[in-house]
Amino acid sequence: MTNREINSRLFDPLLEPRWALAMAAAWIIWRNPDSVREFWNERRREENPRRAPVSLFDCLNEAARQDPDNSIVKFSEAQKELWHNLQEGKLTAEGLHFPASKIIEIPANEWDYLSYFDFDCPGGDADSVGCDSKIKLRYDSVRVSRDAIMELWRPISNEIDDRREKPVVGEDSKNFLTHTGFPGRPTARQLVLGEYARLKKENALPDSLKATGTLLADLFKRNHPDIASPTARTIENHIRGDYNREKPRN
Repeated sequence: MTNREINSRLFDPLLEPRWALAMAAAWIIWRNPDSVREFWNERRREENPRRAPVSLFDCLNEAARQDPDNSIVKFSEAQKELWHNLQEGKLTAEGLHFPASKIIEIPANEWDYLSYFDFDCPGGDADSVGCDSKIKLRYDSVRVSRDAIMELWRPISNEIDDRREKPVVGEDSKNFLTHTGFPGRPTARQLVLGEYARLKKENALPDSLKATGTLLADLFKRNHPDIASPTARTIENHIRGDYNREKPRN
């Protein structure tokens, strides 16, 4: 077993009951446990004690840098959705309330003022949120419930739910944005892209991106009824770049 496989087994985010905001954002953006692991600071320190911790800002910045077709939700929308649910009280978070360093539930109305930028929470850690105005708010080591995140932003594959019960051994993480960690079993994204490649090879692509997304969603539901189907809009986001290059021309 390689070091990567051992690390994947020991640090399965789906077995971790509470996530940092960077981990939560990674789930919202990519909906993939391997992506979440990339922003898990405990795992990063275990691999290399000198490795710098990552914050919510780092996650959003990485998502902006990546090809947007790799994401389920755009990085800017992910932050807005996360904050909106915290402000509405649909999602709760806990943190060390500075300066008392006592873990408390962060009141929903305070999220209107809290920011994840370093200059808004000076002296905090990578998981801090704060407001360096007259209010002087700061919470360190902020965590949210894994289950709450996964209920608000549902998994693309039903199989992911099973991993909350037991660890998976032998993960192949060559591309952590597309592989769910189930050896020998393709992801929903891989199944969709395979069907898309078949249509393209047979010169059977519909005349619009929207029609192609709808067709692929319908085919997925028909051919894989036991797997949670991605929406037509999600499929459009995955194939947009290639479709615009390959779209049928009159």
